[in-house]
Amino acid sequence: MITNLTRGERTTAAYIAAIMSLVGLMMAVAGTDAPFIIHGCIVALSCAALMVALLLRLDEPEPSDDRLHEYFDDPSKAGILLAMVWVVFGLSV
Repeated sequence: MITNLTRGERTTAAYIAAIMSLVGLMMAVAGTDAPFIIHGCIVALSCAALMVALLLRLDEPEPSDDRLHEYFDDPSKAGILLAMVWVVFGLSV
C-alpha cells in the first residue's frame, strides 16, 4: 500500500505519523488513569511503527500514472481489517 503513494505523499504521511506519535506520547504522559495511558502508548507505538515503515520506503520509485484511473481501495481494506481486529480484541476483554 505504501508503494502506491508518491514520494510527496509518503513524506506528508511520515510527518503526520510523527505528530500523532508525539500526541500519543503526550496522552500517555498526561494520563491519570490506566486505560488512557494504555491508549496513549498504543497510539504512540503504532504511529512510530507507521513512520518507520514510511521512511524505509521513502526512496522507492514513483508509482505509474495508471493508478489514478482505478479506485484505490487499499486504505478501506486496511481500515476494515483493523476495525475487525480491534472488535475481536475489545470483545474478548
